[in-house]
Amino acid sequence: MGWEALEQWGDGVVRLERLTGGVANDVWSVRINRQLAVARLGVRNDADLAWETDLLQHLDREGLTVPVPIPTTDGRLFANGVVVMTYVEGGPPETEDDWRRVADTLRKLHQLTSG
Repeated sequence: MGWEALEQWGDGVVRLERLTGGVANDVWSVRINRQLAVARLGVRNDADLAWETDLLQHLDREGLTVPVPIPTTDGRLFANGVVVMTYVEGGPPETEDDWRRVADTLRKLHQLTSG
């Protein structure tokens, strides 16, 4: 189906700009209900996408800053290979303090996903 699946998030969804860095996916910034978000079109199957979106929701509930899936108008977290997530501002680590925060975040991630 492709990018037509964005219609599942309602009228007025607009792809704004292709984002770089993705290898296996086509990733764009989008605007949904006047909110900046990120949409990704890939080839992963529904089971993989369900696992990923469940994980992101779990990490968000536990206080980790992650992109949170934005549901379609009928409540699904992905549709036809497309996932839309909140936009998270950021950049690469530059200072020792940045790297300490990276290490702290990775420790927390490992704690939240053990078992």
